[in-house]
Amino acid sequence: MAENPLDFRNQASNVVLGDNFRGQSQTPEIQQPNLQNQPYGNINENELQMYRDKTSIDLRKNKYMIQQKFNYQWQCAEIKEKHDADRQLSYPEIYKNQEDRLIYAIVKPNGSKLSCKELINARGIKSFLCYSFYPQFQQLLCVSFNYDKIILCLDYDVKTTVFLNKLRSHGLPLLVSERAQKEAASVLFAYLINTAVKCELPFDSGWWKDGCNNWHFAKVDDLTIKKVREKYAL
Repeated sequence: MAENPLDFRNQASNVVLGDNFRGQSQTPEIQQPNLQNQPYGNINENELQMYRDKTSIDLRKNKYMIQQKFNYQWQCAEIKEKHDADRQLSYPEIYKNQEDRLIYAIVKPNGSKLSCKELINARGIKSFLCYSFYPQFQQLLCVSFNYDKIILCLDYDVKTTVFLNKLRSHGLPLLVSERAQKEAASVLFAYLINTAVKCELPFDSGWWKDGCNNWHFAKVDDLTIKKVREKYAL
């Protein structure tokens, strides 16, 4: 008598599954792995914590940098405002340093110097104011430097541009910015007149009268205002 195929399958299930599974569902139960007990589970958690820490540090760093940038801009604006206020109340000044060079300075109301720099690339600049009273009042400003000289006639108002051109033509450009040229030239012109050595001269040879109404006689070889004006075409 032929064996029943169903009996063969029952025998196989007894071998594979055992007697305990007989009469139960033959589909085995699948267990989910416990990720917390696996090594790679701990690594992922550590990486996540490291990312959180790095993000927190970056946020604090960005906040600090933004605050520092704001403080820097605020300080710059405050310094500029103070500098502009000092600039408006300050005044220019010229003096000679220990090396006998002319220094151009911007002085604040309290007397401290806002800035200072050399005005002309020359040493030992001296000025002489020559004048005569008779037959009419005339003045000549002589500026000597480096074995050279500049002569200006002061019978009329000397324009700043004329004075600047005189300096440049003799190789004496002002060592300041272009926008400060006129102001520096005006201050220099006043400085040269105020510090000039005064010298009264006859206008021409012959009899002449000084500022105290005293009469003098000038020889032909004597220096006169007329000779200086003729020599320098003034």
